[in-house]
Amino acid sequence: MKFVTTQDIDVLIRADMLQHLIGSDTQLLGKAESAAIQKISNYLNTRYNTQKVFAAKGTDRDELLLMYVIDVMLYDLHSRINPRKIPELRRTRYNEVIQWLTDIQAGKIHPDLPELTAPNHTNGQSPNHPNHPNHPTASLTKIRWGSNTKREHYY
Repeated sequence: MKFVTTQDIDVLIRADMLQHLIGSDTQLLGKAESAAIQKISNYLNTRYNTQKVFAAKGTDRDELLLMYVIDVMLYDLHSRINPRKIPELRRTRYNEVIQWLTDIQAGKIHPDLPELTAPNHTNGQSPNHPNHPNHPTASLTKIRWGSNTKREHYY
């Protein structure tokens, strides 16, 4: 495992329960961690540098994100055994993680994670290239949906 350590997992689940989940497959935790990181990265990679986030070690890691990665790992491990009998605690915590990630994606929550920096693509590219900083769409990062309020005029 790269981002999560076994000491981190012990905070959220007892060692005997974890052993029951993984059985004799020692590589299962690494696979579950990779899947959880990929799932979380899919939500975060539009605004945050996920490579830098998940490359952090020790105390440089975001504690809340670490806990959420472990929650997703444990949910996936429970669903591997019996998807119909996932403990309510795991289901609730997984739903909290997904809600948190959805709120981040919507811009309602701003965690203290390293943000993406705008790449400098001026090396020989024309200003008409979409990645060029002077392209008209270069500053457009959010799309606003909706319309103006309805007006009713009585003459």
